[in-house]
Amino acid sequence: MFGMTSIVEAQSVISKSSWQSFNASTQAGSFNVQFDLVMSHANTQGYVTIRNGTITDTSQGACIIYVHQSGVIWARNGSSYTSNGTVRFTAGTSYHFRLEINVPAHTYNIYMTPSGQPEITLGVNYAFRTEQAAITQLTGWGVRSEATPVGSFMTVSNMIFMNGSDAIAPTVPTNLFAGEITQAGFNLYWTPSSDNIGVTEYEVLKNGVSIGTTNNTSIQITGLQASTTYAMAVRARDAAGNWSEQSTIYNVKTTNYTLSADNTTICRWKNNKKVAYSFTIDDAPLQKNDVPFVLSVTEP
Repeated sequence: MFGMTSIVEAQSVISKSSWQSFNASTQAGSFNVQFDLVMSHANTQGYVTIRNGTITDTSQGACIIYVHQSGVIWARNGSSYTSNGTVRFTAGTSYHFRLEINVPAHTYNIYMTPSGQPEITLGVNYAFRTEQAAITQLTGWGVRSEATPVGSFMTVSNMIFMNGSDAIAPTVPTNLFAGEITQAGFNLYWTPSSDNIGVTEYEVLKNGVSIGTTNNTSIQITGLQASTTYAMAVRARDAAGNWSEQSTIYNVKTTNYTLSADNTTICRWKNNKKVAYSFTIDDAPLQKNDVPFVLSVTEP
């Protein structure tokens, strides 16, 4: 059984120095919240909170994400903000947050996914802010940024409140294939998954190890070795955090040569040494005694 999904704010919201408050469907049980967050400056500071009623002060928030000007992302746990010390943000980068909230227990779990990276656990079984420890429902969310540095702000987008629980995983991504293959990388493509609620991201695995996530159905893979085979796979996640099964392994072999920008030199590796083959392209019309030829390169 799964609940309905409520898109609370489909458009982006830019934070201000005063609280902005947005309503959602009232939640009195367990539910999930997801949103994307981008900080404008390296020392941006502000709050995103899930709350009950209109918010005009931080103490009125129950579940609070606190972006500190030191670059650390914290979350409220009862009477204080805590962090594992490694969760930092970079200005201009999108961070996807996923909150699992239990209103009767007054607790929540916080997960964060930096763009193109695996999900990070920010906190588990964190308590609602102390002032909100007795509330029986949550009705919306709010956002506010500090006035310093001047001109800094946070952008909140794709805010989703999802009632109840969803146990249905997305379908498995299919039809993996590679293009633009070079010595050092390639682009990986696949057919999108489907889901009863909605697919939010894909995790890409190389040789069984996660190399990050993407919201697209393609990703650029770089930093590889020449003439090497890589086992690629993809899995999908939905708005409730359910993961699909991993796709069928797709093997991609990088090339053993490169072609120069002016198309006059082919370089390949032989016995751990780089060997260059140069040639001249003549666009003049063929003459009576000219001998046409075909230059081909075969991978070892």
